[in-house]
Amino acid sequence: ADGSGPLPAGAQLVYVGEAPEVAAPAKRGAFDGCGASDYMVVWYPQRGQEAVTYDFCVNVQDRGLCLGLACAARAVDRCFSVAVDKCRYCLAAGETVMAVAARYRTDWIQVWGANPHITNPDDVAAWTELVLGPTYSVRPRDTLQRVADRFGTTPGNILAANPDVAAVAAAGSPLQVGVGLCVMPAVCWGGAASPAAGAFLDAPPIVF
Repeated sequence: ADGSGPLPAGAQLVYVGEAPEVAAPAKRGAFDGCGASDYMVVWYPQRGQEAVTYDFCVNVQDRGLCLGLACAARAVDRCFSVAVDKCRYCLAAGETVMAVAARYRTDWIQVWGANPHITNPDDVAAWTELVLGPTYSVRPRDTLQRVADRFGTTPGNILAANPDVAAVAAAGSPLQVGVGLCVMPAVCWGGAASPAAGAFLDAPPIVF
């Protein structure tokens, strides 16, 4: 990766395989009758990477059949811009709504209620996008404590779901009016059970 920056943390350029030989006119961007290797950018954003737009480029060159300036002339740049939204989660293979709720220390019923397209919370396909909770727009004179009290959560939980705001709070700055906050009601976690999960899921600790 080069151009506007490296791949985002956690992203990988993965080799997929050899593309079949393709008869094509000799021109920039074509296979020129030769085999081609396929690669894929694989990235599963993690907590803390929300509310940021990531820009990166990959440069593809023919290193087998050309030398020097000829390689540069046959090079192709592909650039991408990926925005990671707050209050959104992509369900991984084997994950359940209950497990996601435990990860974010909220209630699975609250997560289910925020996703009316899900009819059965015990049977959700992998890579389904989940809405974790409402997004609240900061108003004048709002503080973390006031917003937390309004939504039945804690300032710590709000900061955990909003890494961009956590950085501002750490610097001692007030909330900026108009900024969107991902808010999820807090629950008393002893565990959660689901027929699909088959066992209790303990909420992971969150350290502030």
